[in-house]
Amino acid sequence: MSGLLGAGTADAVATAVDAALAAAAERAREATALLPPGPPPEWRGAVSASYAMHLDALRTRTAALAPQLEDARRLVLTIGRGGILG
Repeated sequence: MSGLLGAGTADAVATAVDAALAAAAERAREATALLPPGPPPEWRGAVSASYAMHLDALRTRTAALAPQLEDARRLVLTIGRGGILG
């Protein structure tokens, strides 16, 4: 059974998508590393707590992006190279 696309086309698409997802995963890791560790020391009280809470949520979300993008890369390679598209 042949795939939905020709083997060359599927490989080209899979390679391009893989490269884009790899770059996005790297940017997500970089973004997570660039987030500050917490609010500035001069901030006090509710503002500081609110900032810290939002910063923690952002850190959690950005940290979760890279593994999801890596999973998407594996899926693209499975489907595109010799998979259902190839």
